[in-house]
Amino acid sequence: MFALGFLTLLAASTATHPVTCGPGADDAVSETVTSEGLRIWSFPDDGGERFMMMVLVGSGSRHEDPAFSGVAHLLEHVVLTSSESQSKKQSTEAIRAFNGQFNGWTNHDLTTYYVFSSPSSWELSVQWLADHVVHPALSAEDLAAEQSIVYEELDSRQPHAGVMTFEELLYPGSALGKNIGGNQAGIEDLSTADLRDFYDAHYRAPNMAVGFAGSVPADEVIAAIEAAFADLPRKGGPSNFDPVTPRSTRVGRSDYGGAASDSGWVVTGFHLPAG
Repeated sequence: MFALGFLTLLAASTATHPVTCGPGADDAVSETVTSEGLRIWSFPDDGGERFMMMVLVGSGSRHEDPAFSGVAHLLEHVVLTSSESQSKKQSTEAIRAFNGQFNGWTNHDLTTYYVFSSPSSWELSVQWLADHVVHPALSAEDLAAEQSIVYEELDSRQPHAGVMTFEELLYPGSALGKNIGGNQAGIEDLSTADLRDFYDAHYRAPNMAVGFAGSVPADEVIAAIEAAFADLPRKGGPSNFDPVTPRSTRVGRSDYGGAASDSGWVVTGFHLPAG
């Protein structure tokens, strides 16, 4: 429900609250839009003894300059490493202290960060994730360490980083037809300045949303999120992306390593942007 609700709301324009993302009243989601343009979504309490918060940035590999392929995914890695106020070691120790779990992922249209914890640790969770997303260190040391991790992901052809799919046939010449992780040669050339440029261009309040769910005092959490993310720049709106016209075409198995005589099929599709 929580993840489905996020996707439903991302596909819609900013609405007044409450926002309904399902068929019943129990699925009502409260939306608060701050004066800076940040959207805060409070999902209904499902009775689970947990707290989850997710930050969504409406930009991904689709928004990259071709000369900086892979920067969105690499930035996601580096953002979660350390902040301006906490080194990598201090950051790790802090989240371990309240038994939190965190991660992030990048796709063509979206970059996400999340943290799980117990309901009693919701304040620490908000502070920890906001500190990283709003005030990332983006240091040379963190960049070098995360470049190595991204190289491994590319080598192992993980779905989000190295696997080529039918999208390259559907969207020839577009970022949608390329893997999200870029390539090792390009990643090696990226600098902290490149990360900062992409961050400054896209990590701004009107291009972001924060959602949470759990057995927590919703009004207090909303106020805490608004305060913790207040330093985000308020300039601009949602990030623009390249217009594409999905292609319909007949391809054979030979296009993917099969015998040329194998029967073919029609590949068709349409890309639904996340925001």
